[in-house]
Amino acid sequence: MRISKGQRRLIWYIGFVIILGGLIYAGWAVLNRVKSNGYHSCLASMAGAVEKVDPAEIRKITGPTVGWRLLDESATNRILELTHPTDCSGADSARPFRDMWGNRVKLRIRERPADRGFDIVISSDGPDGIPNTSDDLTIPYKTNLNELR
Repeated sequence: MRISKGQRRLIWYIGFVIILGGLIYAGWAVLNRVKSNGYHSCLASMAGAVEKVDPAEIRKITGPTVGWRLLDESATNRILELTHPTDCSGADSARPFRDMWGNRVKLRIRERPADRGFDIVISSDGPDGIPNTSDDLTIPYKTNLNELR
C-alpha cells in the first residue's frame, strides 16, 4: 500500500503539532515551577523579615500568645506591613500579601519563653487554594501545619 503525497503531508503536520504541543507544555511546566520556586523564596524572605521585627511590636498587634496561633488576615497584614517591601504577589496593591494564586498569606506564631521573640511559620494554600494539602507552600519548608496546634 502506497501513501499518497497528501497523506504524507497530513502525517507530517500531525507529528509537527504533537511535537509543538509537547514543547509548549514543557515550557509552561518549567515556567510554572520557576515561578513557584521564586514565590517560595519570597516567602522565606518574608519569614526572615518578620523574625527581625521587634517582638514588642508584634505583641502590640497580637497580644499574648500561648502555643501556636494562626493570625487572622488583619493581624497578618499589619505584621507583614512592618517588613515591606516583601510582598510576593507582585500584583494588586489593593490586595497585598497574597500568594501568586490570589490566596492570602498565612502567618502562625508562637511566643518563645523568656521574652526571646517568636517562632514563625508563613504559608500559603498553594495552587488549589485548599489548606493542608500537598501543594501548600510553607516556611520553614515542608512544615506540617496540622502539628501546629
